[in-house]
Amino acid sequence: MILLYLTYMKNYTKLIILVLLLSCYTLVLIRPVKLYETDIGRLIKNGEIILASFSEQIKSTSNIFNSNYYSYAYPNTEFINHHWAAGIIFYKIWLLFNFTGLHLFTIFINLFSFLIFFYIAYKKSNFVIATTTAFILMPLLATRPEIRPEIFSYLFLGVYLFILFGIKDKNIPFRYIYTLPLIMIFWVNLHIFFIFGFFLLFIFIIDDCLRNSGWKKNIKKYYLVIFLLFLAGGLNPNGFKGLLYPLRIFENYGVTVLENIPPYLVFKQGLLSWVVIALFFLTFIFYLITFLSMPKSDKRKFFLEFSLFFTFGFLAWLMTRALILYALFSLPLIAWIISYKQLPINKIKIGIQHKKIIFILIILIFLNISQRILNDLKSLKLGLLPGESDVADYIINNNIQGNLFNDFNSGGYVIYYLYPQIKPFVDNRPEAYPKNFFENTYYKIFEENDEELKWKEISQKYDINIIMLSKRKLSQKFIERRINDPNWNLIMMKNTTMLFIKNNKTMQK
Repeated sequence: MILLYLTYMKNYTKLIILVLLLSCYTLVLIRPVKLYETDIGRLIKNGEIILASFSEQIKSTSNIFNSNYYSYAYPNTEFINHHWAAGIIFYKIWLLFNFTGLHLFTIFINLFSFLIFFYIAYKKSNFVIATTTAFILMPLLATRPEIRPEIFSYLFLGVYLFILFGIKDKNIPFRYIYTLPLIMIFWVNLHIFFIFGFFLLFIFIIDDCLRNSGWKKNIKKYYLVIFLLFLAGGLNPNGFKGLLYPLRIFENYGVTVLENIPPYLVFKQGLLSWVVIALFFLTFIFYLITFLSMPKSDKRKFFLEFSLFFTFGFLAWLMTRALILYALFSLPLIAWIISYKQLPINKIKIGIQHKKIIFILIILIFLNISQRILNDLKSLKLGLLPGESDVADYIINNNIQGNLFNDFNSGGYVIYYLYPQIKPFVDNRPEAYPKNFFENTYYKIFEENDEELKWKEISQKYDINIIMLSKRKLSQKFIERRINDPNWNLIMMKNTTMLFIKNNKTMQK
């Protein structure tokens, strides 16, 4: 969009700067695919199974659309599959171009989504402000580089925001609002963040009412588009139950997921850069001060802008996975507020000292990004992490059979490589398992003392013959006990993944 515009205008200086910005973003997104730590393996398998037996899946009372499906421990637990269509897309791309092509596709969607938000920032300010803001927010934008179905939400959120801001600023006709339900038909089947599409529309309507901008003449149109949006949201395999699922997804969570805890807690664990935390707090405080210093009339006038910022800022405060949403929405909103001359913050004259502070901040961010890239030069790789399949290959090549006990993170790995011959005990979908399963079974096994009553009970109940675990703080003591347990043999260790085989049963045919 903006690339074509700049090329058409022959503004090559701006084009070069934007290409450099996109190149920087691309470099922080190029990280090898790790099937053991993500759910992309399960998503690809979803697509394969759905395309191979679509009619059977629909007819079955326990299918991939509304049940756990994969786990042998809890196969019939209700699970609303809100990203099934993403699995089909990922599977088809993987089938044609393997993981390298899938990785490139993900990077392209991320870059295109970024360009939409950047274009909005550019139209609401100018090129210099938009580019500087984007560069400053880069560490936040790079917090989730993995292949995930939420990339489609980034794209659709950008399109929604582009349309709604375009209507508000009278840059596009009002009739474009009817494209939102059409987009929702796809979005509701691709990722659970579709709920934010409803939120954006409602905030836009409230903003229109507060500004008294002739909303009464559009009231019937608003009723129609809301009705169409709900109707489109119901067009998923689980109907309106699937539409309302985002409102209750956390009801049965029995496990703490890293991406769903506040960023400062992730930072304390050493898994998040101090620059990310600093940028989040600085930008949020800047916006808060600006909001509090504004006249009441301006707060009404810009209800849409401030509601968006503080909503996604609050979400980012609650859970790490929302940091990139915050960064994307902050890009046009911060660029706009910096360039809006009537706001109190812009009446402050920026002297040389202030410019030096801004320059130093940009340099620090640049150094942080450069250090990250330089430190990870060896990991700048497209496609699958080398040696990722070694553990699964050993199990397959040696025809090892039996029920498997695995940890939470490795479920997607097991599903991708070993399903259906070997099914996972658990996988990284907290909502797909009963809460008491994690509280009274999964965690109890790792928290036990040397008596291991819970482990003996579970291993006998499910006749467990294989253990595949990643060496982490949670599983460390359990692994040490298995190493010293004469009933189990440590067969191989790859990176942090350890494979045990029970030695009192014939595991090979």
